[in-house]
Amino acid sequence: MRKAIKTALALLLCAGLLSGCKQTTYETEHSTVFIQKDGTVISTDVEDFDANTYDENGLKRYIEDAIAAYNKSGDELVHMEKLTVAEGKATLVLNYASAEHYAAFNGVELYTGPVSKALSDGYSFDAEFADVSNGSPVACRVSDFIGSNYQVAIIRGSNINVSVPGTIVYLSAQNTAFEGKSTVAIREGTHLLGKTGDGTSPETESTEPQDTEGSQMDEEDMPEIDEDILSVEEDTEVFFEFGGDIPQQPEQEKHPHSGAEDTGYTYIIYKTK
Repeated sequence: MRKAIKTALALLLCAGLLSGCKQTTYETEHSTVFIQKDGTVISTDVEDFDANTYDENGLKRYIEDAIAAYNKSGDELVHMEKLTVAEGKATLVLNYASAEHYAAFNGVELYTGPVSKALSDGYSFDAEFADVSNGSPVACRVSDFIGSNYQVAIIRGSNINVSVPGTIVYLSAQNTAFEGKSTVAIREGTHLLGKTGDGTSPETESTEPQDTEGSQMDEEDMPEIDEDILSVEEDTEVFFEFGGDIPQQPEQEKHPHSGAEDTGYTYIIYKTK
């Protein structure tokens, strides 16, 4: 009987009825991008929320309108999982059909795919890297992984966490902190190898970059901000600002980047489970 109960519990865990085999919630104290193995992306955005300044219902309407404007083709490219407001924080969980749609909707560049594909798409890996496969970061060269069959997540942003569907093996050192085998914290001014300021980086290897134009969303496609969302005060910010439609680009420009130097990019090289 005890064995039968244990088997039933295991089945419930894997079915998601209890916590277990597959992550079904994306609650976190810090804004995080969760890259999924199937190519989809889930983001949890956590922002301060002053109930005396902002209206929760107005904020919800704005987000729903932004999503509807983006999904005007009829496809559910972006979906709101939930929006909660509690203890002075607003938490928004969105589901995206792909990394490209996350990038287009938020105006934050995000790329996922094999390392070899990233190279062919123009990313130069021109950065200082650390090997984190043993849990402690050790300086390494790009040649240690450039010919591998690893996956890579590349993001150009700050003050955000990124979770990948596998074990991180190599990580660009500038502005990063290793939070665990699958998670990276991107914080401006930090350094994975303990350096401060610009420092001096060990010799790294790179491929020739390809210059492309960066993509930007059309602001005219976005809904106007409801007056109920904000009171008219100086120095207030709108939470969860979004972009618009994905611009039509030639195939070779699908994943634009900065050109000569990948300044501001975080590279997360990982092996899938």
